[in-house]
Amino acid sequence: VVEGGDPRDTTWGLNIRAAHQEILIKLCNVARKQVRDDLERESLRLGRFVTERRGADFQDVWKDGTAIADIIDQQRELQDKKAEVEYSKKVFVKNKTARVRGNTDMTEEEERGFALQEEIFRMRAAHIR
Repeated sequence: VVEGGDPRDTTWGLNIRAAHQEILIKLCNVARKQVRDDLERESLRLGRFVTERRGADFQDVWKDGTAIADIIDQQRELQDKKAEVEYSKKVFVKNKTARVRGNTDMTEEEERGFALQEEIFRMRAAHIR
C-alpha cells in the first residue's frame, strides 16, 4: 500500500492524474510567459511594428530597435571617416601636383615623404572598407 491511498482505488489514480495535469499546465504557462518576455526584449533590441494614428486612419509603422540604431550610427561614422580620408587625399594630391609643377627639383626626402603619405592614405582607405 502506497502512502496517500490504495493504488487499486480508482479515485486515487484520478487524483494523481489531475495533479499531473495541473503541474504540466503550470509548467506550460511559465514557459509561455518566459518566451513572451524573451520576444519582448528582442523586439526592443531589433525593432517592431507600432500602430500609429495618421489622420483618421491607423497604420502599422516599423520602429528600429537599439541594435539597428547602433548599426546605422556605425555606418554613418564610417561614411564620415571615408569622406574625410578622400578629402585629405584630394588635398594632398592637389598640393603634390602644385609642388611638382612649381619646382621640378624635389629632394629625395620630399619624394619619400610624398610616397609615405600616399601609402598612409591607401592604408586608411583599405582599413575603412
